[in-house]
Order: sequence, then structure tokens, then C-alpha cells
Amino acid sequence: MNKLLKKFAFEKSKFLSLKDGEEMRVKFLSCEIVPNHFNSGETDCVRYNLEVDGVKKMLESSSGNLADQMAAISEGDIISILRKGLGNNTKYLITKI
Repeated sequence: MNKLLKKFAFEKSKFLSLKDGEEMRVKFLSCEIVPNHFNSGETDCVRYNLEVDGVKKMLESSSGNLADQMAAISEGDIISILRKGLGNNTKYLITKI
């Protein structure tokens, strides 16, 4: 993909997007409980507010495993997020840097 267009798409999106096997370093800003948009708000999920290269991004997940990992992370910490799997089989591995 054209680097200019990839940068444009990254900056315009509010959400962090990782491909299977992709890893990214981010700054953890905060989190909040929000309605899950994948099921019309029938359940809740966690919105993780992050900063990537000075750009604010959100990651929304209903994963209890991810929430357990993030419980050990403090606001302002730099972390690595590694995505493994696709769709409902997605798992995230969080490492504090």
C-alpha cells in the first residue's frame, strides 16, 4: 500500500488495528466500560485509550483475559500489544516495556 495513504488511514481512524501476528508499542492512557458495538450494546466491553506515535487510538474488547493483563498496567505505561488470531479467536499478549 502507498505509504502516504497508509499514514492517512492510520491518522483518520479512531481505532487501533493490528493484523494477526502484528505487534505495536503504545502508551496506555486510560480505560472505560462502554456498550459493546458488536452486539448493539447488549453487553459491555472495555475501551482502552492508547497513544501511538502521538495519535490517540482506542481498542475495544470484551476479553476477560485482556482485562486481566491490562489490570497490571498503569496509566502512562508503555506497552507492547501482540495480536494472535482472527475474529472471535483473537488473543492479545500485553508486555510492559
